[in-house]
Amino acid sequence: MKLFEYIKVSQDERKLLLCALPIYHQKRIKFFETKKILCGLLTTTKKNIAPAVIKEIYLCNLPILKRVRNNMHYYYYCGNKLIYTRDLAPAFVKKYRDVLSPEYKNIFILNGHHGEAYSVSAFFAKRLMQKYDNVKFVCYRECHKKMWNLFWPDVEIGMLKGYAGSGCDKYFKYKDQNFYYTFLLGDNDFENLLKGNPIPHRIDSAIKNLGLTRDELLKKELVISEQDKRSFNEKLKNMNLNLDKFVILAPEADSIERCDLAFWEKIAKGLQQRGYSIYLNVLDEKFDLDGCDKTFLTHAEILQLADLSKGTIALRSGFSELISYLNTPMHVIFTSFLPFDKDKDKKVNDILFEANLIAKYPFRNPDITYEYKYYDYEQDELVANILAKF
Repeated sequence: MKLFEYIKVSQDERKLLLCALPIYHQKRIKFFETKKILCGLLTTTKKNIAPAVIKEIYLCNLPILKRVRNNMHYYYYCGNKLIYTRDLAPAFVKKYRDVLSPEYKNIFILNGHHGEAYSVSAFFAKRLMQKYDNVKFVCYRECHKKMWNLFWPDVEIGMLKGYAGSGCDKYFKYKDQNFYYTFLLGDNDFENLLKGNPIPHRIDSAIKNLGLTRDELLKKELVISEQDKRSFNEKLKNMNLNLDKFVILAPEADSIERCDLAFWEKIAKGLQQRGYSIYLNVLDEKFDLDGCDKTFLTHAEILQLADLSKGTIALRSGFSELISYLNTPMHVIFTSFLPFDKDKDKKVNDILFEANLIAKYPFRNPDITYEYKYYDYEQDELVANILAKF
């Protein structure tokens, strides 16, 4: 018997044992709730359910304290009684005063991941700069900054180092400054999703919070620097691609389940039999397909490559959002959204499919955008369906 034993039950559950007795247990329930149990006595739960993040503490299953975060405020409850309110904005503005100068009246905080930062940079920012006075854009991840610089290299974006934005905050005000989070779901989207009710497309939920409509969105031109062009051309010389006939495969995603390797092997083989060469867009060095090139490319470089290609076959991801900017054919594959189950939560996955369609992204040509629910097909059927379009 081990004195201490750490057990990772799954991606969403882990345990710590002392002499085979559980002393700590953590489990994520769906994508919005996490439960932690200490020695079977003290339990904490954290729920990200828009419009608030709710943390509750239980002792022997009796509720003793609840903290609700809503738009940069903490509300503390004992039972159902509000006992304390804390405004987080003064400390936030003071900490980042060098970035959040009082001269800026409307500050937009890029949140989310690559795909969200792409949408803001490519479609929202230009209109926001026109509609609001004294605008400043800030972010808290390097991926946000890289995406921003693809479209706005001459407009500085502030970096909030060490900040972790809440997934439910929408807007807050401090003195004469307005702060807007740029990408989020609507107040009732989580609730409706879990009830099996349709929710708006993620673009529509985001722009509603910013006071925009789809008709107001403006497409910002992509800016590829001379350095990025030279770097790409040098890498292109060393690739084993038929530049007249190649396809990009992108089998990775963080928010949905991965497809079987056999699926990608069949796709690759079928394309090669049709005379296509293949570029494999992956970060995982162990992922490999025979006869495919997988030279590392930056965002600016992969966009240049995709523009030359005959199309992209990709899992639904931030990468597929970025590539949708181009006027090239796209085949986008949806599996189950993590951590929903493909069978038990099929209705939820169907709703999320509609709410995340690439064909509904601003300025995207739906006639060259093909989207598939992976689990609605037999694997060979889906492979044949995709290959038939090449």
